[in-house]
Amino acid sequence: MEIRLSHALMGLGALIALALFGFLASSVIAPTQPPMPTATVTLPTPTPSPTWTPRPTAIPSPTPTPPVQALPQPIRSNLRSGPGLDFNVVATIAGDTPVEVIARSPDDDWLLVRAPGAPSLAWLSASLVDPATDLAAVPRLSEADLASVVGQ
Repeated sequence: MEIRLSHALMGLGALIALALFGFLASSVIAPTQPPMPTATVTLPTPTPSPTWTPRPTAIPSPTPTPPVQALPQPIRSNLRSGPGLDFNVVATIAGDTPVEVIARSPDDDWLLVRAPGAPSLAWLSASLVDPATDLAAVPRLSEADLASVVGQ
């Protein structure tokens, strides 16, 4: 019986050892892997490259239109400070005296002219100009432009 008891004690000891080992094994924290380092990629901010900007092409200045010469009818004509009979007479020209036509009134009834002997630009009734005179190339003043030249 002695032999059997020792075998039984050995078996019991082995059982206790297994139980302890299992307990200890379960209470021991299993080692964990250290976190893997992650690479942070910082891309450089692109610097915009200079772009080509074309230079403006030189625009040729318009060729000035030659002034329109008008010939008043063969009577003395009054030149006025504005486009109408209500404006003062600033000069009188003899009939057939050529004048340079600068502009037309908005209604085409009066012409802004430069005349020899007149102190400045003046207005001549379009009805006093030779009807053969082509006034189509003469610029027509707007109402706003007219206000800036009345009285010249």
